[in-house]
Amino acid sequence: MKKFLFCFFKLIIWIFYLGGCCASNNVSNCDSGYSCNVKMACWNVQTFFDAKKDGNEYSEFMKSEYWNNEKYIIRLERLCEVMISIDADIFVLEEVESIAVIQDISNYLTNNSWSNSKKWNYACFSRNSGSSIGCAVFSRFPINELKVHNVDVRIYTNDQPSCRPIMQVCLEIDKKELVLFVNHWKSKSGGEVETEIWRDWQEALLGERLVRDFSFSEKNAYILCGDFNRSAEDFVCNFDGKPECTDANVVLRTFGQGKTNFVCVYSPWFIESGKFTTESGSYFYKGSWERIDNIFSFGSLKISGFMVESDGKLAKEDGAPFKYTVYNGEGYSDHFPLVCNLLL
Repeated sequence: MKKFLFCFFKLIIWIFYLGGCCASNNVSNCDSGYSCNVKMACWNVQTFFDAKKDGNEYSEFMKSEYWNNEKYIIRLERLCEVMISIDADIFVLEEVESIAVIQDISNYLTNNSWSNSKKWNYACFSRNSGSSIGCAVFSRFPINELKVHNVDVRIYTNDQPSCRPIMQVCLEIDKKELVLFVNHWKSKSGGEVETEIWRDWQEALLGERLVRDFSFSEKNAYILCGDFNRSAEDFVCNFDGKPECTDANVVLRTFGQGKTNFVCVYSPWFIESGKFTTESGSYFYKGSWERIDNIFSFGSLKISGFMVESDGKLAKEDGAPFKYTVYNGEGYSDHFPLVCNLLL
């Protein structure tokens, strides 16, 4: 039997209000039976470190003679330009170094936004102590709650590698509640096969937390998003219309037993036949597109207008993401943002 612990210690967790007016006036009506239409974006911004070296940075930043405050400011401005251009009501970021970077982003966004109603007045951030990077949520809607979930597995001969926490963020949108589960799962560094077991554990933790929150609360609108380091087609997919998975196409495994060991969610990466919605993915590796950045929905909401934001400066001439390079200060990220509308 698998043993597991949910750990809530050794974490850096921040949730704060950035000032300005209430963001609920960004909600618009729609004619499809839903009362709220909210734009959301999710983006791995690729090792977004500030210029202050505290010892946890990746080696290309620690050892580089080219990385300095001037380069950081330029990169910060580029990030904020992209966020303002996409203009999502909810913006989820992965691979952000610290709360100091979140505050810098907030300050730049405020200076470049003339309308109070367009400001991201709320934000939260979490990172395991000793880790190099964490995840953040910027929101135009109030953040009512933040929980952080870690997996702690002690049944193998080898020690568990460092695994980033899953953020559970509750947003209030026009008297409705939306729950985000923000993920950045174990990378494939060390071998894809060798590290898959840790992504399996994080999948089980995510599925378990989703089922428990849905079962024991009145919340019923959920989004699971982030960099899962697992391409969409590598999840357990359901295109045959299982009765248990109505209007869903991906199965997440949980810690449960028997018929309760999975939960069905919807991925906009697929159309009904199982073919991909878009020709390109969000990440380009060794000459092939991957869809390791994912957005899943669960409960009483619908995803529409799903797209990969790959136009303009974010892409190179060959169409791949314009990866940030430390030595010359060029580029944005090795991932493209995902953008969609949430109908609540």
